Amino acid sequence: MSASGKPVTLTRETLHILRPFWLIMLLATVTGIVSGFATTQLLAEINQALHAGQFPTSFWLSFAALLLVGIVGSSLAGTINSFTGQKMIAHMRKELSARILQAPIDAIEAFRPHKILASLNNDVDTLSAFTFNLAGYTINFAIAVAGIGYLFYLSTWIFSVAFLFLLGGMLLTGFSRRVWIRDYEGVRQAQDGLQKHYRAIIEGAKELRLHRLRRSKVFHRGLSEEVDRIARLKSHAMTWMWLTEGVASALFFIAVGLMLAGKEAIDSSQTTIGASIIILLYIKSPFEQLAGALAVADQARIALRHLTELATSFRHAEPDILLIPPTTPLACSITSLELRNVAYHYATENGFSLGPVSFTLRPGEITFIVGENGSGKTTIIKLLLGLYEPQQGEILLNGAPVAPGDKDDYRQLFSTVFADYFFF
Repeated sequence: MSASGKPVTLTRETLHILRPFWLIMLLATVTGIVSGFATTQLLAEINQALHAGQFPTSFWLSFAALLLVGIVGSSLAGTINSFTGQKMIAHMRKELSARILQAPIDAIEAFRPHKILASLNNDVDTLSAFTFNLAGYTINFAIAVAGIGYLFYLSTWIFSVAFLFLLGGMLLTGFSRRVWIRDYEGVRQAQDGLQKHYRAIIEGAKELRLHRLRRSKVFHRGLSEEVDRIARLKSHAMTWMWLTEGVASALFFIAVGLMLAGKEAIDSSQTTIGASIIILLYIKSPFEQLAGALAVADQARIALRHLTELATSFRHAEPDILLIPPTTPLACSITSLELRNVAYHYATENGFSLGPVSFTLRPGEITFIVGENGSGKTTIIKLLLGLYEPQQGEILLNGAPVAPGDKDDYRQLFSTVFADYFFF
């Protein structure tokens, strides 16, 4: 994810993710296209030899060469894409994790942990599934294009009829995409809520066992509603996709039927019509798989947009956060720790404001900070520990202000047990 201060856009983020891998992905894509064309050419060679009734040595040499290119190209493209895709996903997971570790605490709290988990799990896995199948999409695309080109070579009339019906299938798919994209958007939003409820039943297990009514509300009004919403939206999207695929398949066979019924009007030989029908039936499966790939691509685009939102929220990393141990141990004796006119405001609707607050702590003292719930006790502690950056005032260690570049060293001076502590 882009770590610069520039605004993060979907296009910029996509280019940033692909940049380290573009050359090898280009190689895999070209290999897949060559494999697809070779497979289609092999079918054309077989068709011509069958109608000629001759199988000379040149045919068998061409047969062997095209078969080798098709099989090796397909295997190589799939292997490269799988390897590169998983390297890309691993790189993305590591970089996202690093950005979270280096992001300001208030930015993490504002984004909400359940939304972060949904992006790290659901969105990254969705992109992973898309990259895993990318080689197959490329090969199917090449086969479809080569098949259409071969139809044009056989007969412009047959090509026109086939293209007209293919265009109808594409328009139908485009219309259906608007439906399933809306459903997938709803599914992705519901997954955020589902992650929130999962955390509630795990982290709040003790409290829910002590409160029957709340337990019932969490399960029936929270978790179950989100689960049912996801199931309903996915079923609706898949129904539209299967209906579209069924109509598109019918269009293929209608085109074949018109060729058979109108062979005299088309003014093409029996051989040409037979070859055209074989080609149409052969490219039917690649077109269906490409139509299915659109749904996967739309889900990947939605996932990438949410990951871009995550990257945008965490693009301002703290400058001194280290992900490796320092070469020299930190040594500092504390004589005084002071908050001087410190204030902080939460950037939310009706956000809570604290301060200005001033006090000094010295070695040997025991200090209690008391107050009602929501009065700012935890906020003061987070300011004192350097987890929040004061929006007014300053923190002084031994009489000297703590510089922004020294915050990570400053935090290492403390040992803290929070109410919502995490046990490593």
